Amino acid sequence: MKVKVSDLHGNCDYLSLPAPLWEGKKEISVGVWLTGLYKGPKTGRMVARFDSRWVDHKGRITGEYFSRIFICDWVNYCDLAGIDPDIEAEEL
Repeated sequence: MKVKVSDLHGNCDYLSLPAPLWEGKKEISVGVWLTGLYKGPKTGRMVARFDSRWVDHKGRITGEYFSRIFICDWVNYCDLAGIDPDIEAEEL
């Protein structure tokens, strides 16, 4: 699946993501939910999928977005999702 992913500096790129390691819906802050976790099998890139129901400055609902995350966020989100942070896609 090829999606637009914001990186750690706010820039955006299109990345092909593998199958998600986890899918669900966990609230991480008011109006923002973690809905998926992805980890590249070769690159090790960690990406989180979020869903937000906030309205932006132009009056639009932001909806689903993907973001690269730091290892500390990866560990926290895996803990929230109830999965091992070292899990690989083929183990699921």
